[in-house]
Amino acid sequence: MSIKKIHIIHYILAVFTILLVPFSAQSTDIKTIVKPIQITLGDAIQFDIIVNYNPLIEKINLPKIPKVFNGFEIIDQTIDTVENRDNTTLTLQTRCTHFDEGNYYIPSFLIESINLANGESVLHKTDSFKIAVQTVQIDTTKDIKPLADIIQVPMPMSLMLKYIAISLLVLSVLLVCIWFLIKYIRKKKSISKPVPYISPYDKAIQSIKDLSTKVSADSDKTKTLYTSLGDTIRTYLEDEFKIDCFEKTSNEIVSSTKKSKLLRPYKNNLKEILELIDMVKFAKATSDEAEQNATLQNTHNYIVDVYKAKKKQEEIDELSKQTEA
Repeated sequence: MSIKKIHIIHYILAVFTILLVPFSAQSTDIKTIVKPIQITLGDAIQFDIIVNYNPLIEKINLPKIPKVFNGFEIIDQTIDTVENRDNTTLTLQTRCTHFDEGNYYIPSFLIESINLANGESVLHKTDSFKIAVQTVQIDTTKDIKPLADIIQVPMPMSLMLKYIAISLLVLSVLLVCIWFLIKYIRKKKSISKPVPYISPYDKAIQSIKDLSTKVSADSDKTKTLYTSLGDTIRTYLEDEFKIDCFEKTSNEIVSSTKKSKLLRPYKNNLKEILELIDMVKFAKATSDEAEQNATLQNTHNYIVDVYKAKKKQEEIDELSKQTEA
């Protein structure tokens, strides 16, 4: 295609566009709808401003309506937009009311239309409407009737079940709280109750009695029995004679008893018992039930003997004090 033909086609299109614009451009169409125009105090008035325009040609600026105007108060306000290719409809929907009796006017509002081609601005006025606001009419010629009695309405089953469920829940929570309170009080009493004193001698004798029920031919149980028996002797010597036994070997314990006038006569008995316990614990020596019972008896006799010696010495010391006094 030659350059000349291309210029001719461009020229025809330009002329066609110039001729088409005036026919496609439509003037701005503005409508104002107000209903009702007569209300009672506080009733709502629907006040709509509808603008139809071509968005390809112009731009529309809707009016900004104040919250209060001419005594009218706006309840709510929305903007609805319906867009087509060459036509757009804007609807400014306003609900307002009035609280004073009389005749009032919804004034005209200005809508600005701006031409997109040349930027020219045109102002359009909406219609003004007269609104009659009336008060509530009361017929004073008639007697005032007394208020009707209160009608007792039966409680719905769903509401009754709801109240029952809430009551059961509250009762359950209350019972749980009472249970915890009783448990706390009992625990507090058990803690505050003084623990009866048990002498070192009584604890040692009771421990040996308990161990006598655990005599067994099983090697593991035998080792456990001898270990517990060694702990019983050490605990008794610590509590009764203040000898540190758990941090010492068996020989060291025997050496410590030599320093005590009361324990010295029984050191050989103690030595035999501790050596046998060590052999079973560490050397894995065997011990039948008869030997276990004999060891328990020897330990029992040792504790009884040193306890009696201690009591006898305490009696002698007490008698000496009384004599001196």
